[in-house]
Amino acid sequence: MRHHLKIGALTAAFIGYRNHAARVIRAARDCGLAGRPLVYHPEDRAAEVLALHGPGVEFTTDWARVLAADTAFVLTPNAAHYSYLRRLLTGSASRVYCEKPPAASLREARALLALPAALKRRVHFNFNFRHTRLARALAHQRARRGRLLSVEITHTHGLAFKKGYSSSWRGDRSEHRLGVLETVGIHYLDLIDALVSPIEDLRSTLLNGSGRGSSADTALCDFTMRDGARGRLFCSYAAPFQRQLRLTYTDAVFEAGPRGVAVHAPRDSFDAKGRFAPPPVRRERFDLSRDVEGSLALSVSAFLSAARRPAPFLPRDFDQKASLDARLLASIA
Repeated sequence: MRHHLKIGALTAAFIGYRNHAARVIRAARDCGLAGRPLVYHPEDRAAEVLALHGPGVEFTTDWARVLAADTAFVLTPNAAHYSYLRRLLTGSASRVYCEKPPAASLREARALLALPAALKRRVHFNFNFRHTRLARALAHQRARRGRLLSVEITHTHGLAFKKGYSSSWRGDRSEHRLGVLETVGIHYLDLIDALVSPIEDLRSTLLNGSGRGSSADTALCDFTMRDGARGRLFCSYAAPFQRQLRLTYTDAVFEAGPRGVAVHAPRDSFDAKGRFAPPPVRRERFDLSRDVEGSLALSVSAFLSAARRPAPFLPRDFDQKASLDARLLASIA
Protein backbone atom coordinates (compact mmCIF):
# COMPACT_ATOMS: atom_id res chain seq x y z
CA MET A 1 0.00 0.00 0.00
CA ARG A 2 1.03 3.62 -0.53
CA HIS A 3 1.92 5.63 2.55
CA HIS A 4 2.47 9.12 1.09
CA LEU A 5 0.23 10.90 -1.35
CA LYS A 6 1.38 12.75 -4.41
CA ILE A 7 1.88 16.51 -4.45
CA GLY A 8 -0.46 17.24 -7.40
CA ALA A 9 -4.24 16.93 -7.60
CA LEU A 10 -5.70 14.03 -5.64
CA THR A 11 -7.67 11.31 -7.38
CA ALA A 12 -11.15 11.00 -5.89
CA ALA A 13 -13.67 8.15 -6.15
CA PHE A 14 -17.31 8.65 -5.17
CA ILE A 15 -19.60 5.84 -4.07
CA GLY A 16 -22.98 7.40 -4.74
CA TYR A 17 -24.00 10.11 -7.20
CA ARG A 18 -27.54 11.41 -6.59
CA ASN A 19 -29.16 13.97 -4.24
CA HIS A 20 -26.78 14.65 -1.33
CA ALA A 21 -24.00 12.73 -3.09
CA ALA A 22 -24.37 15.05 -6.08
CA ARG A 23 -23.85 18.05 -3.80
CA VAL A 24 -20.67 16.50 -2.39
CA ILE A 25 -19.34 15.78 -5.88
CA ARG A 26 -20.07 19.36 -6.92
CA ALA A 27 -18.29 20.69 -3.83
CA ALA A 28 -15.22 18.56 -4.58
CA ARG A 29 -15.13 19.80 -8.17
CA ASP A 30 -15.59 23.43 -7.17
CA CYS A 31 -12.80 23.50 -4.57
CA GLY A 32 -10.19 22.49 -7.15
CA LEU A 33 -8.27 20.13 -4.83
CA ALA A 34 -9.12 16.90 -6.65
CA GLY A 35 -8.90 15.76 -10.25
CA ARG A 36 -11.73 14.45 -12.41
CA PRO A 37 -14.30 12.70 -10.18
CA LEU A 38 -14.67 8.94 -10.59
CA VAL A 39 -18.16 7.71 -9.73
CA TYR A 40 -18.58 4.05 -8.74
CA HIS A 41 -21.72 1.90 -8.74
CA PRO A 42 -21.86 -1.91 -8.87
CA GLU A 43 -24.41 -1.66 -11.70
CA ASP A 44 -23.96 0.20 -14.97
CA ARG A 45 -25.30 3.69 -14.34
CA ALA A 46 -23.03 5.48 -16.81
CA ALA A 47 -25.84 7.14 -18.78
CA GLU A 48 -27.56 8.42 -15.64
CA VAL A 49 -24.30 9.74 -14.18
CA LEU A 50 -23.47 11.51 -17.45
CA ALA A 51 -26.94 13.07 -17.62
CA LEU A 52 -26.71 14.25 -14.00
CA HIS A 53 -23.09 15.43 -13.82
CA GLY A 54 -22.00 16.05 -17.40
CA PRO A 55 -18.84 14.88 -19.19
CA GLY A 56 -16.52 16.13 -16.45
CA VAL A 57 -17.26 13.04 -14.35
CA GLU A 58 -16.13 9.49 -15.14
CA PHE A 59 -18.12 6.35 -14.26
CA THR A 60 -16.92 2.85 -13.36
CA THR A 61 -18.20 -0.49 -12.06
CA ASP A 62 -14.62 -1.61 -11.34
CA TRP A 63 -14.03 -1.65 -7.56
CA ALA A 64 -10.27 -1.92 -8.11
CA ARG A 65 -10.30 1.63 -9.48
CA VAL A 66 -11.90 2.88 -6.28
CA LEU A 67 -9.22 1.15 -4.21
CA ALA A 68 -6.51 2.79 -6.35
CA ALA A 69 -7.79 6.33 -5.70
CA ASP A 70 -6.09 8.69 -3.25
CA THR A 71 -9.42 9.55 -1.65
CA ALA A 72 -12.80 7.82 -1.52
CA PHE A 73 -16.18 9.31 -0.59
CA VAL A 74 -18.82 6.99 0.93
CA LEU A 75 -22.11 8.67 -0.02
CA THR A 76 -24.46 5.70 -0.01
CA PRO A 77 -27.69 5.22 1.95
CA ASN A 78 -26.82 5.05 5.65
CA ALA A 79 -27.14 1.28 6.04
CA ALA A 80 -24.21 0.71 3.65
CA HIS A 81 -21.71 3.13 5.24
CA TYR A 82 -20.04 0.57 7.47
CA SER A 83 -19.53 -2.13 4.84
CA TYR A 84 -17.99 0.26 2.31
CA LEU A 85 -15.82 1.86 4.98
CA ARG A 86 -14.42 -1.52 6.04
CA ARG A 87 -13.76 -2.52 2.43
CA LEU A 88 -11.83 0.69 1.83
CA LEU A 89 -9.80 0.54 5.02
CA THR A 90 -8.75 -3.07 4.52
CA GLY A 91 -8.24 -2.96 0.73
CA SER A 92 -6.55 0.38 0.11
CA ALA A 93 -4.54 3.23 1.60
CA SER A 94 -7.16 5.82 0.62
CA ARG A 95 -8.23 8.68 2.82
CA VAL A 96 -11.95 8.15 3.35
CA TYR A 97 -14.74 10.72 3.62
CA CYS A 98 -17.79 8.93 5.05
CA GLU A 99 -21.21 10.46 5.46
CA LYS A 100 -22.83 10.26 8.86
CA PRO A 101 -23.93 8.20 10.66
CA PRO A 102 -20.81 6.02 10.85
CA ALA A 103 -22.76 2.84 11.66
CA ALA A 104 -26.28 1.43 11.42
CA SER A 105 -26.11 -0.92 14.43
CA LEU A 106 -24.43 -1.16 17.83
CA ARG A 107 -22.33 -4.05 16.55
CA GLU A 108 -21.01 -1.90 13.70
CA ALA A 109 -20.36 1.10 15.96
CA ARG A 110 -18.42 -1.02 18.45
CA ALA A 111 -16.39 -2.60 15.65
CA LEU A 112 -15.43 0.88 14.41
CA LEU A 113 -14.36 1.97 17.88
CA ALA A 114 -12.13 -1.14 18.10
CA LEU A 115 -10.19 -0.27 14.92
CA PRO A 116 -6.48 0.54 15.33
CA ALA A 117 -5.52 4.22 15.48
CA ALA A 118 -3.63 3.96 12.18
CA LEU A 119 -6.92 3.25 10.36
CA LYS A 120 -8.89 5.88 12.29
CA ARG A 121 -6.37 8.52 11.14
CA ARG A 122 -7.51 7.95 7.54
CA VAL A 123 -11.23 8.64 8.10
CA HIS A 124 -13.31 11.83 8.16
CA PHE A 125 -16.96 11.43 9.17
CA ASN A 126 -18.95 14.31 7.71
CA PHE A 127 -20.60 16.16 10.58
CA ASN A 128 -20.53 19.33 8.53
CA PHE A 129 -22.46 21.46 11.08
CA ARG A 130 -19.06 21.90 12.76
CA HIS A 131 -18.07 24.11 9.82
CA THR A 132 -21.03 26.48 10.20
CA ARG A 133 -21.21 30.06 11.37
CA LEU A 134 -23.67 28.69 13.92
CA ALA A 135 -20.93 26.48 15.41
CA ARG A 136 -18.55 29.43 15.66
CA ALA A 137 -21.20 31.55 17.38
CA LEU A 138 -22.01 28.71 19.77
CA ALA A 139 -18.36 28.39 20.81
CA HIS A 140 -17.64 32.14 20.96
CA GLN A 141 -17.24 33.45 24.54
CA ARG A 142 -19.10 30.42 25.86
CA ALA A 143 -17.45 30.64 29.28
CA ARG A 144 -18.95 34.11 29.81
CA ARG A 145 -22.51 32.74 29.72
CA GLY A 146 -22.23 30.95 33.04
CA ARG A 147 -23.26 27.38 33.74
CA LEU A 148 -25.38 25.58 31.16
CA LEU A 149 -28.82 24.57 32.46
CA SER A 150 -30.81 23.32 29.45
CA VAL A 151 -30.76 22.73 25.69
CA GLU A 152 -33.86 22.74 23.47
CA ILE A 153 -33.63 21.81 19.78
CA THR A 154 -36.41 21.76 17.19
CA HIS A 155 -35.91 20.96 13.49
CA THR A 156 -38.92 20.02 11.35
CA HIS A 157 -40.15 20.18 7.76
CA GLY A 158 -42.51 18.22 5.53
CA LEU A 159 -40.21 15.88 3.57
CA ALA A 160 -42.33 12.82 4.40
CA PHE A 161 -45.21 14.26 2.38
CA LYS A 162 -43.18 14.82 -0.77
CA LYS A 163 -43.65 12.55 -3.76
CA GLY A 164 -41.23 9.63 -3.77
CA TYR A 165 -40.43 9.72 -0.04
CA SER A 166 -42.27 6.48 0.78
CA SER A 167 -40.30 4.52 -1.82
CA SER A 168 -36.93 6.13 -1.02
CA TRP A 169 -34.33 4.72 1.38
CA ARG A 170 -35.24 7.48 3.86
CA GLY A 171 -38.76 6.05 4.06
CA ASP A 172 -37.55 2.46 4.52
CA ARG A 173 -36.88 1.34 8.10
CA SER A 174 -34.56 -1.48 6.94
CA GLU A 175 -32.22 1.12 5.40
CA HIS A 176 -32.95 4.04 7.75
CA ARG A 177 -33.26 2.45 11.19
CA LEU A 178 -33.35 5.63 13.26
CA GLY A 179 -35.07 7.65 10.56
CA VAL A 180 -34.92 11.43 10.89
CA LEU A 181 -32.90 11.08 14.10
CA GLU A 182 -29.87 9.71 12.22
CA THR A 183 -30.03 12.12 9.29
CA VAL A 184 -31.05 15.40 10.96
CA GLY A 185 -30.98 15.06 14.74
CA ILE A 186 -27.48 13.60 14.94
CA HIS A 187 -25.98 16.83 13.53
CA TYR A 188 -27.31 18.89 16.44
CA LEU A 189 -26.33 16.26 18.99
CA ASP A 190 -22.81 16.28 17.58
CA LEU A 191 -22.63 20.07 17.96
CA ILE A 192 -23.60 19.82 21.62
CA ASP A 193 -21.42 16.78 22.29
CA ALA A 194 -18.32 18.25 20.62
CA LEU A 195 -18.61 21.99 21.34
CA VAL A 196 -20.65 22.39 24.52
CA SER A 197 -20.57 19.36 26.84
CA PRO A 198 -20.28 15.60 26.24
CA ILE A 199 -23.63 13.81 26.13
CA GLU A 200 -23.62 10.92 28.59
CA ASP A 201 -27.16 9.59 28.46
CA LEU A 202 -29.86 9.56 25.78
CA ARG A 203 -33.41 8.26 25.66
CA SER A 204 -35.12 8.35 22.26
CA THR A 205 -38.65 7.80 20.99
CA LEU A 206 -39.21 7.12 17.29
CA LEU A 207 -42.57 7.72 15.60
CA ASN A 208 -44.11 7.64 12.15
CA GLY A 209 -46.34 10.69 12.13
CA SER A 210 -47.13 10.91 8.42
CA GLY A 211 -48.27 7.33 7.86
CA ARG A 212 -45.96 7.22 4.85
CA GLY A 213 -43.14 4.72 4.52
CA SER A 214 -41.95 2.47 7.36
CA SER A 215 -39.15 4.51 8.93
CA ALA A 216 -39.40 7.03 11.76
CA ASP A 217 -40.19 10.44 10.30
CA THR A 218 -40.43 11.93 13.80
CA ALA A 219 -38.13 11.59 16.83
CA LEU A 220 -37.85 12.92 20.38
CA CYS A 221 -34.59 12.56 22.25
CA ASP A 222 -33.99 13.48 25.89
CA PHE A 223 -30.38 13.69 26.99
CA THR A 224 -28.11 14.50 29.91
CA MET A 225 -24.72 16.19 29.62
CA ARG A 226 -21.56 15.68 31.63
CA ASP A 227 -21.85 19.14 33.20
CA GLY A 228 -25.28 18.22 34.57
CA ALA A 229 -27.43 20.10 32.06
CA ARG A 230 -30.47 18.48 30.45
CA GLY A 231 -31.65 18.67 26.86
CA ARG A 232 -34.41 17.70 24.47
CA LEU A 233 -34.31 17.31 20.70
CA PHE A 234 -37.44 17.16 18.52
CA CYS A 235 -37.02 16.55 14.82
CA SER A 236 -39.51 15.56 12.16
CA TYR A 237 -40.09 15.12 8.44
CA ALA A 238 -43.86 15.33 9.06
CA ALA A 239 -44.47 18.90 10.28
CA PRO A 240 -44.29 22.50 9.05
CA PHE A 241 -40.88 24.14 8.89
CA GLN A 242 -39.31 24.98 12.24
CA ARG A 243 -35.66 25.47 13.16
CA GLN A 244 -34.74 26.57 16.66
CA LEU A 245 -31.80 25.97 19.00
CA ARG A 246 -31.95 27.43 22.53
CA LEU A 247 -29.34 27.03 25.26
CA THR A 248 -30.15 28.52 28.65
CA TYR A 249 -27.19 29.36 30.89
CA THR A 250 -27.12 30.98 34.33
CA ASP A 251 -26.11 34.33 32.81
CA ALA A 252 -27.31 34.21 29.18
CA VAL A 253 -29.71 32.67 26.71
CA PHE A 254 -28.30 31.63 23.32
CA GLU A 255 -30.87 31.29 20.51
CA ALA A 256 -30.40 30.29 16.88
CA GLY A 257 -33.13 30.34 14.26
CA PRO A 258 -33.69 30.82 10.52
CA ARG A 259 -32.39 34.42 10.61
CA GLY A 260 -29.28 33.88 12.69
CA VAL A 261 -28.21 34.03 16.33
CA ALA A 262 -29.29 36.09 19.34
CA VAL A 263 -27.59 36.14 22.74
CA HIS A 264 -29.65 37.56 25.63
CA ALA A 265 -27.42 38.71 28.53
CA PRO A 266 -26.72 39.45 31.33
CA ARG A 267 -29.13 37.80 33.75
CA ASP A 268 -29.04 40.79 36.12
CA SER A 269 -31.01 43.16 33.92
CA PHE A 270 -33.68 45.25 35.65
CA ASP A 271 -36.46 47.67 34.82
CA ALA A 272 -36.99 51.12 36.41
CA LYS A 273 -38.65 49.54 39.45
CA GLY A 274 -35.77 47.14 40.08
CA ARG A 275 -37.61 44.07 38.76
CA PHE A 276 -35.92 41.50 36.52
CA ALA A 277 -36.40 42.51 32.89
CA PRO A 278 -35.51 41.02 29.48
CA PRO A 279 -31.74 41.32 29.01
CA PRO A 280 -30.17 43.26 26.14
CA VAL A 281 -29.82 41.25 22.93
CA ARG A 282 -26.74 40.90 20.73
CA ARG A 283 -27.71 39.66 17.27
CA GLU A 284 -25.70 38.08 14.48
CA ARG A 285 -27.87 37.95 11.37
CA PHE A 286 -27.41 35.30 8.70
CA ASP A 287 -29.48 32.74 6.80
CA LEU A 288 -29.19 29.53 8.82
CA SER A 289 -30.27 27.29 5.93
CA ARG A 290 -27.62 28.77 3.62
CA ASP A 291 -25.10 28.54 6.44
CA VAL A 292 -25.68 24.78 6.70
CA GLU A 293 -25.61 24.33 2.92
CA GLY A 294 -22.32 26.25 2.68
CA SER A 295 -20.78 24.17 5.46
CA LEU A 296 -20.84 21.09 3.22
CA ALA A 297 -18.39 22.70 0.79
CA LEU A 298 -16.16 23.71 3.71
CA SER A 299 -16.20 20.16 5.06
CA VAL A 300 -15.29 18.66 1.67
CA SER A 301 -12.49 21.19 1.16
CA ALA A 302 -11.12 20.55 4.67
CA PHE A 303 -11.10 16.82 4.01
CA LEU A 304 -9.25 17.13 0.70
CA SER A 305 -6.73 19.58 2.17
CA ALA A 306 -5.97 17.25 5.08
CA ALA A 307 -5.89 14.13 2.90
CA ARG A 308 -2.43 15.02 1.61
CA ARG A 309 -0.87 14.40 5.03
CA PRO A 310 0.44 10.97 6.11
CA ALA A 311 -1.87 10.98 9.17
CA PRO A 312 -4.60 13.47 8.26
CA PHE A 313 -7.22 12.95 10.98
CA LEU A 314 -7.34 12.54 14.76
CA PRO A 315 -8.35 9.16 16.22
CA ARG A 316 -10.07 10.94 19.13
CA ASP A 317 -12.36 12.74 16.68
CA PHE A 318 -13.16 9.41 15.01
CA ASP A 319 -13.94 7.94 18.44
CA GLN A 320 -16.11 10.89 19.48
CA LYS A 321 -18.27 10.59 16.37
CA ALA A 322 -18.50 6.80 16.40
CA SER A 323 -19.23 6.84 20.14
CA LEU A 324 -22.05 9.36 19.67
CA ASP A 325 -23.52 7.07 17.02
CA ALA A 326 -23.29 4.13 19.42
CA ARG A 327 -25.00 6.11 22.20
CA LEU A 328 -27.77 7.14 19.81
CA LEU A 329 -28.33 3.56 18.66
CA ALA A 330 -28.40 2.38 22.27
CA SER A 331 -30.95 5.07 23.15
CA ILE A 332 -33.75 3.18 21.39
CA ALA A 333 -32.79 -0.30 22.65
